[in-house]
Amino acid sequence: MVEMLVAVSLILLVLPNAVSVAIRAITVSSYQKNQMIATYLAEEGQELVRGIRDSNVLRRLKGDTVDWNSGFISGVVCSPTACKIDVLAGTLTAGGGNLEILSSPPDISYRLYTDKNGFYVKDSSGTNSPYTPTIFYRGVYVTSAGGSHSGDQVLVRSVVVWDTIFGRRKVASSGFLTFWLQ
Repeated sequence: MVEMLVAVSLILLVLPNAVSVAIRAITVSSYQKNQMIATYLAEEGQELVRGIRDSNVLRRLKGDTVDWNSGFISGVVCSPTACKIDVLAGTLTAGGGNLEILSSPPDISYRLYTDKNGFYVKDSSGTNSPYTPTIFYRGVYVTSAGGSHSGDQVLVRSVVVWDTIFGRRKVASSGFLTFWLQ
């Protein structure tokens, strides 16, 4: 009987700590997973703008008179307010509202959705949408790089924001795009 009481006492002492460690590990793992997804989504934002540039250059090689930066500089204002990028259409549209002020919720127009295959898209298509809302919001800033090559270079900055149990978080990825066809 004494042995059983000692064994139960030891289990009661160890069990809460073990459960606490397991819960903390699960929480940190989930946070790190979302951090990695956000990083990939930010990098994808840059790649999507690069795809628009490359499409313009290919059209230009075929004889079209399109500018290399058409679709992200001319006609679309992606600074100081972020643009929304549509993965399916490969287009940027002017955004509206907050994306980066972490003390207030991001504008819902920047929200990302997943399709039935798990791909992230910028589409909600109404109330009976086949797309599922995610915790991620993405915007892309495109500004002139300035300097002596300002007409041939832009700075692209892609930002992803999401909420965690630790508060709102942000990941940004940036790089330069140039007009490489002379």
